[in-house]
Amino acid sequence: MGKPPKKKGSQRAQSVPASSPTVDANKKRKEGPGPNSPEPPLALPPPPAAMPTEVPTLSAEINELKASLVQLVPAVAELVPLVPAITQLATVVQQLKEKIEYLEAERDVLLTEKQALVLRVETLERNERAPNAILYGLEEGNHTGTSADKIHAVKALLQQNPDSGLVEIRRLGKFTANAKPRPILVRFASITHKHAAFKQQAKALRETFKVKLDDDLTLAQRECRKARMAEALQLQQAGWITFWRGEHLFKVKSGSAPIKVPKSSPSSAGASMQA
Repeated sequence: MGKPPKKKGSQRAQSVPASSPTVDANKKRKEGPGPNSPEPPLALPPPPAAMPTEVPTLSAEINELKASLVQLVPAVAELVPLVPAITQLATVVQQLKEKIEYLEAERDVLLTEKQALVLRVETLERNERAPNAILYGLEEGNHTGTSADKIHAVKALLQQNPDSGLVEIRRLGKFTANAKPRPILVRFASITHKHAAFKQQAKALRETFKVKLDDDLTLAQRECRKARMAEALQLQQAGWITFWRGEHLFKVKSGSAPIKVPKSSPSSAGASMQA
C-alpha cells in the first residue's frame, strides 16, 4: 500500500520558520513590552475650562499694596529730615543713661557710708550709756511740796557705800500732774561701779521702793526690744522666766542657767518656746 497523502495545513505550518516575524510579534503581544522597548507617551490633563478664582483675588491684593506704597512715599519723605534730630536724641538718651548709672553708683556709696556712720554713732552712744541705769515706778512728789519725791531716799541708799561712784541721779522728762512717775536716770562713773552698786542694793530698791531696774538703752535697742515683746510674752506663757540684757532676750527656769534666745522667724520661735 502506498503512503497516505499529507494534509495541506500541516505542510503550511511546518513551512513557517521558528524565527519568523509573525511569530515574534505574537510572542511580544503575549509577554508585554520588553526592557528595551520605547515608553508610551504621557497622557496630558485636559486644559481648564475656566480661569481659577484665586487669580483675580491675588491681582486685587497686589493693586492694594501698590496703592499703599504710593501713599507711604510722601510720609517717608517727611521723616527723612528728622533723621539727624532722632540721631541727636538717641545720643542725649545714652548720655542721660550713663549719668543715671553714675548717680546710682554714688548713691550706693553714700548709703554704705551712712550705714557705717550710723553704726559708729550707735556704738559711741551705747558706750556712753553703759554706766547708766534707769529706775521705773518710783513715786514722785508734786511741786507744791505736799509730798516729797522719793528720789532723795534712793540717792541716800546708793551712796551708803563711799566708793559707790554715783555721779548723777535725776528724773527724765517734764513733770505732768496726775501722770505716772517719770523714769529716773542714775549715772555712775563706770560700768564696774554700776554693777557693784546694784549687786548690793538691787534687792533693797525693789522691796523698799517697788522700782524696776533697767539699762539705759539707745533708741535702736528699745526698738529691738519692742519688736520681741510678743516673743517674750509667749515664753512666759510657756513657763519660762524672761529678762533682758541690753537688747538681748534671755529665758531661764528654776535651777537652770539662763539661755540666750536668738532672734528667729515666727515659725521657728514656736519651736524654741516648746524646748
